Amino acid sequence: MPARAGFSFSTAQGVTIQVRLLQDDDTDHLINLFEHLGAESRYNRFHQPLNHPSEERVRQGAEQLARVEPEQGVAWIAFAELDGAAAPIAVARYSRLNDEQAEPALTVRDEFQGQGIGRTLFNHLIAAATRDHIRQFIATIQPGNQAAIRLVQNAGFPYTQTVEEGQVIVTMDLGEGGE
Repeated sequence: MPARAGFSFSTAQGVTIQVRLLQDDDTDHLINLFEHLGAESRYNRFHQPLNHPSEERVRQGAEQLARVEPEQGVAWIAFAELDGAAAPIAVARYSRLNDEQAEPALTVRDEFQGQGIGRTLFNHLIAAATRDHIRQFIATIQPGNQAAIRLVQNAGFPYTQTVEEGQVIVTMDLGEGGE
């Protein structure tokens, strides 16, 4: 089981992914990741079209995401080598809704989607959440985001799925939580 602070893994394509806790000074990395998301990825992640947001709006969102207190959840940023330098390619987090429930969120840079990175990060989020005694993940997913829906379906945990106001609400039972 990986350390909560960070871990690494390789994709089936042989790309090494380094993952560490998101830090307060990662705003520029988050902005870079956002800039490498296409319109559909942005819509799926933020539940609204964000085709031309102001630089200030992007910066404010990144700064807010970078400030995750340990008691509120966990947030990781993942890097891969691109053109000889480490580039941000994904961010994964969960935020507590209450003592036993949390909301997961996951974003993978467009050109790295479909390589199992999201699945690996999601599995690590589940492991961290259960260690933190989280019993349920509750996620709001766009109906057209079949990759996110498959991620939940294939995670191996019981879940329910409802539709509210055009959004898919998934409640995933993680069990008792902790060991």
